[in-house]
Amino acid sequence: MPYKFDKLQDGAILHSRFIGEINDNLLLSYAHALQENNYLGGFGLELVDGREVNAHATTRQGMEAFAEAARQVEDQIRGRRVAMVAGSDVTYGMFRMWELRREDLDYTVRVFRDYDEALAWLIASRPK
Repeated sequence: MPYKFDKLQDGAILHSRFIGEINDNLLLSYAHALQENNYLGGFGLELVDGREVNAHATTRQGMEAFAEAARQVEDQIRGRRVAMVAGSDVTYGMFRMWELRREDLDYTVRVFRDYDEALAWLIASRPK
């Protein structure tokens, strides 16, 4: 599987790891897996880890389909905080495009190059 889910900080943070190539089919599969596994309603914090991404084959249409999938679950993602960690300049650029693209959705995304910095940002926003 080109992505894996696990939990960090005693289960408070969903950790989504992308491995290998990110493409349109993967984005939609990931969106459906989040919903099917109840990760949207069960977590308010997510760390999307792109340090193991080594290729990109996403298209504008794929990003639009992913955005539409997000809109369909807007009530479930409202108020979430998502930190995205990029391991390369290309991944960073792709993640930044999503950060800007999702502005019409009511959740916060921030892109990082450093994993520890991203995790610290999520931990700082964790309810006490």
